[in-house]
Amino acid sequence: MVEPSSQQEQARWRQFLAASPAVIYSMDTNPPHGLNFVSENIASKLGYNVEECLQDPHFWYQSIHPEDFPQVVGSWNGEIPPQTPIKAKSGTQAYRLRRRDGSYCWIRDEWQTIENETGTPSEIIGSWLPLECSWEMPETCQDCSKFPTAGKFFQLSLDLFCVLNFQGVFLQVNPAVTRILGYQPEEFCQKALPELVHPDDWEETNNKGKELLETEKLTTFENRYRHVDGSYRWLSWSAIAVPEEQVIYAIARDITKDKEVEQAKDRLEALVEATTDFVGISDPAGHPYYINTAGRRMLGLSPEEDITQQHISDYYAPQVRQTAFESAIPIAEQQQVWHGESEFVDRYGNIIPVSQVITAHKDRQGNIEFYATIARDIRDRKTIENSLRWQEEQLRKKAQKEALLNRITNQIRQSLDLDTVLETAVRSVRHLLQVDRCGFLWYEPGNGENLPVWNCVKEAKSPEKGSNLGIYPASGDNFLTQKCLHLEVVQVDDTNQLEAELTLSAQKMLKRWHMRAFLAVPTITQQGEIGIIGCIQEDKPRSWQVWETEILLSVCDCLNIAISQATLYQKSQESAKVASQHALQLEHTLNELQRTQTQLIHNEKMAGLGQLVAGIAHEINNPVNFIYGNITHAQEYTSELINWLQHYQKLDWENALPEGDLAGSDLNFIIDDFPKLIHSMQVGAERIRDIVRSLRTFSRLDEAYWKEVDLHEGLESTLTILHHRLTEKCDRPEIEIVRNYGDLPAIGCYANQLNQVFVNLLTNSIDALETAYQKNQKDSLQIDIITRLADDWVEIELADNGMGMTEAVQKHLFDPFFTTKPVGKGTGLGLSIAYQIITELHQGELQYSSSVGEGTTFTIRIPLQQQPHHNPNNNESSPS
Repeated sequence: MVEPSSQQEQARWRQFLAASPAVIYSMDTNPPHGLNFVSENIASKLGYNVEECLQDPHFWYQSIHPEDFPQVVGSWNGEIPPQTPIKAKSGTQAYRLRRRDGSYCWIRDEWQTIENETGTPSEIIGSWLPLECSWEMPETCQDCSKFPTAGKFFQLSLDLFCVLNFQGVFLQVNPAVTRILGYQPEEFCQKALPELVHPDDWEETNNKGKELLETEKLTTFENRYRHVDGSYRWLSWSAIAVPEEQVIYAIARDITKDKEVEQAKDRLEALVEATTDFVGISDPAGHPYYINTAGRRMLGLSPEEDITQQHISDYYAPQVRQTAFESAIPIAEQQQVWHGESEFVDRYGNIIPVSQVITAHKDRQGNIEFYATIARDIRDRKTIENSLRWQEEQLRKKAQKEALLNRITNQIRQSLDLDTVLETAVRSVRHLLQVDRCGFLWYEPGNGENLPVWNCVKEAKSPEKGSNLGIYPASGDNFLTQKCLHLEVVQVDDTNQLEAELTLSAQKMLKRWHMRAFLAVPTITQQGEIGIIGCIQEDKPRSWQVWETEILLSVCDCLNIAISQATLYQKSQESAKVASQHALQLEHTLNELQRTQTQLIHNEKMAGLGQLVAGIAHEINNPVNFIYGNITHAQEYTSELINWLQHYQKLDWENALPEGDLAGSDLNFIIDDFPKLIHSMQVGAERIRDIVRSLRTFSRLDEAYWKEVDLHEGLESTLTILHHRLTEKCDRPEIEIVRNYGDLPAIGCYANQLNQVFVNLLTNSIDALETAYQKNQKDSLQIDIITRLADDWVEIELADNGMGMTEAVQKHLFDPFFTTKPVGKGTGLGLSIAYQIITELHQGELQYSSSVGEGTTFTIRIPLQQQPHHNPNNNESSPS
């Protein structure tokens, strides 16, 4: 269908228009975007007649609300009409159109462009659906033949247009059925109503159909239709029956999203009503128009009470009202949200502390649309917080008391000087209790010649106040003296109330000391001496608390301990003198032992050094003798060669014959033997160089104490230095060295010290092998050297196949001065020094395993990552 071509089709179109809840319109895409067609129901929806809408080319965009104008035109092409053609192909939006009476009506505009033969948009087909309107059918309908584009509306409408007979069979539907329900029009017309309508909606739909046929009036209802994918869509129907044609004309709009929004709104409203928190909404002027049930209950409002005439300021407590309107709400307007604590007041005047969130909601132009707030009653929390604060205050006082006692206790431990302890006590008590004065007084009973007095020995006060230190009479009629001698606490909150009851001496004392309130706690020492610690408030009365008295009592207990300790300290001083003499004697003995130990270690160093020097001398002596023995022959060969050269320089080369000494020389022998002699001397020199290089590597005297080194170089230099002990001797065969080196990184260590460990361990192994051979227990002598990485450790194993060690020997293996060697051959310090170097300097481990008759294995374990600990030269007992 393109255009109505028959009277029947025109009548059908009129029925569609009558049933439509929306105003159907057609508009040019080019400026000035005038209306080409508008349905007559615009009169009932907006109050205009068709002619005035079509005659005014600017009717549409002049009817748009000014606040909505930028939004509406932005959805067309981003530019305000009528300057440019409309380029967008379709759209849906809600905005306000002006009615004829000047008021505005919210409408939903759904539109789509029609393209001409060249593919250019030429016309817009759309509908205006009033979001609040009456669904009354117009009284008259004009002939649709006036509107040649009616068929286009049927084809292009975004709403579902359909015709069905009185038996519920769909006769015709427009293409919108595909967009809304997913069916092709032909497929949809083959479906029966019960197959399409949701089972739960069938009874109401059937009743509406009967009502439609009976009344022959426009009927509206909602139900769910099954989509082609099996889901259901909510449709809003407007339908009318035409008995003379035996058909029903109906228009349906997909309201699934509206239903989802409505359901979400219902769920949100149920949630808001179910919450125990206050939830409220007010207009920009502060007049509430919604408060949930919990909020009404909090404020004492009845569920039916009208709140629209009230103001949100009525709900704030007077003491926070100004803060709410001058701080909280302005912050919400600027930052969209404010949260904090406030106070509400109910209608009975009860203050309700709340934790509140205020949000300010704005429209697109930034104007406040409404305020929303959520508030939680925190009275229970405040009660708990107050209880916690009270407990915290009690704990704070307890902590202050303990801190004071700790300071006095620490002072007692540090000084054992009574004056210092008393000074600390009065100063700390004054600071803690915030009194004007705090002092300590001793009671001196006097004798036959002197009267009893109070001696104020320590005082803490403000710098500008005068001192009360000194001696004061302690007359028997003074109430302070009487109570303190009976060890009673004296507490006076206001001396003005006691002045009439006091003796003259007591009044003089109060006046001299400027006492308005005072607290005095007496104490008695183990020696029977009485003292008091007192606090004075000079300028005003003071209600002394129990905890303040407890602090002074505890201070007195500490002072008693201090006095006792001071007495003990004096006695200990005398004992200390005797002990000091014994200590000096022990120190002298210890110094002698240390000197002896140092001398023994020095002897061990010298013995080891002597062995190394002897070995090196032996190793160097052989190549030196070899070189020296060949020098004579080298000189003779050189002399003869020079003579030959000089001879040939003087004679004719062709007729030259040797004469004299040259005739008897063997030039061919010299030519053959001289290079060999030079090579032999070179081998000897290289041997000396290797020995010196090994000695330098071993000692590392020219390098830093702590350095990353190759442990294999240290092992090889040590073997080179000990080579003279490994070679074959007259009384034993050669000691074979079996190397099994792993792939080790450079290791940070004290290289010089570590090489000494290698020497000590290898020397022990060589001694053990020689002893085993001499006792005919071994035929072959062998030392295995194995290096490897084990997790974060480097391990070096030195294993010999000697005699091994007994358990008795193993127990004392690393003890200083322990040795199994004959007298004069060992000092017993080699393994002890090696153990110290590995465990102390390198934070490593020196382990061993040994079996009698099988041999001994020493394992050195050094961490891969470590830091230097100290300069080994500062350790007198470490080997060099």
